[in-house]
Amino acid sequence: MPRDSFLPPCNDNVVGLTKMRGQIHNIVMEITAEEKKDIETKIVDTIIAALEQDALASDEVPVISSYVLERIDTVKTHEELMIFLRELSAKWALFTKLLVMKSGEAQLQSEAELTKSVEELAKGGNIDDALKLIKEAAQAKVE
Repeated sequence: MPRDSFLPPCNDNVVGLTKMRGQIHNIVMEITAEEKKDIETKIVDTIIAALEQDALASDEVPVISSYVLERIDTVKTHEELMIFLRELSAKWALFTKLLVMKSGEAQLQSEAELTKSVEELAKGGNIDDALKLIKEAAQAKVE
C-alpha cells in the first residue's frame, strides 16, 4: 500500500494518514510490546525453519541476528515495522513471507478502521461525508 494511501480517521488508538473533509491528518499507529515480541518470535522461527531446510547457511545467522538486534529496538510504529521488514526482506529473501503476512494484516486493519469510520459517520447522519470517505478510499486504492 502506498505511503500516502488512505487510512481511516484518527481515534484514541490510532494516529496514520487520512484524507477526510479535505484535510490530511498524520496518523502513527504505535506497536505494542506484545506485537514486537511476536515479530521477534516470527523472525527466529523463520531463521530456524530456513536452517532446518538448508535454505540458510549457519554462518549467516550471526549476521542476521546482529542486523535484527541493531534495528528492532528502534521500531516504534507500524510504518517503521513495515520499513524494517522491507529492508530485512531485501537483504534476506527468506523473510519475504513475513513481510507479506504483516502487509496483509496492515491492510485488514486499515479496512476495518475505514468501515468503522463510515459506520460512525452514517450513524451520525453524515451520509454525504460517509460517501465521500468511501469514494476517497476507493480512489486511493486505484492509485
